Amino acid sequence: MNSVSFILVADGPRFEDSATILVGSMRLAHPEVACINVYCPEQKLLQLSGFFREAMAVLGASIVPIIDQPSPWASPYPHGNKLLAASQARDCDVSVFFDTDTVLLSPISDSVSKGGTPEPTVFAVPEGVPTWGRHIEDWVPVYRHFGLPVPDERVRMCRGRRVETLPYFNAGFVGFAEAATEMGLRFGELWLETAIEIDQALDIPNKRPWLDQIALPIAVARSGLKMRVHDETYNYSLYRRREPAGEDVRLAHYHIPGSFRSEPACLAVYRRVLDLLPDELSSVLRKRAIPYEMPGRAKNRV
Repeated sequence: MNSVSFILVADGPRFEDSATILVGSMRLAHPEVACINVYCPEQKLLQLSGFFREAMAVLGASIVPIIDQPSPWASPYPHGNKLLAASQARDCDVSVFFDTDTVLLSPISDSVSKGGTPEPTVFAVPEGVPTWGRHIEDWVPVYRHFGLPVPDERVRMCRGRRVETLPYFNAGFVGFAEAATEMGLRFGELWLETAIEIDQALDIPNKRPWLDQIALPIAVARSGLKMRVHDETYNYSLYRRREPAGEDVRLAHYHIPGSFRSEPACLAVYRRVLDLLPDELSSVLRKRAIPYEMPGRAKNRV
């Protein structure tokens, strides 16, 4: 496998429990990955609990500040923290970003190993439904702004009627080579730059909260990298599913604790994560993560 970094954002204390479960699942699925970076806005670092800091140390993850700076966004955009994290420099061949409300059920080694040299790529999974850009006309001004042709490629959405659309991906799982692109920037930097440009210079409707997803295929087109489209087992939405996830699912995207606790595979991984932690930390996580196991219980912050 290439040198790999797994990255996620813990945007303050309310993301600590989901981040701990995710990082634990990373350790279970990929004990060989040396670099797990948990990014946190600099102004929220002091709000992180002692439990979370200790748990990350035990699991071999680093808490990395997103340096406080003037906001690049036209108006507040919390989703932008993933782009700020992706843009940070890392000493690796491939970085893989995960939304914090995901959990690894099995390894993604084959995906990661195809992400770096000799054919640098970006890899992701199509969105479930076309939350933005249902019609080609929606995309024309965006591609035109960057001097790009509207692509001939189409991807098939993963939910509902599984319609075909222009390239549009769920940004909860995105891998990318870290080498410099044709634009001279690393892909994470280019993704951020593209999103800022769309935000500040393009008058298109309803771009929030989808700005990161609108910018992703545009950044790929600008970068000269190849796009590797994965099937939904690499970013499998559990929301409103009637059946348990199949054995082929690698990454479960649960969105809300209710979907997590309804999925036996997620609960099995969660219990294994508890076993990774020393007793005192495991006991704290059990109390904090009550909504992930049992409905109708108030959250007990520790």
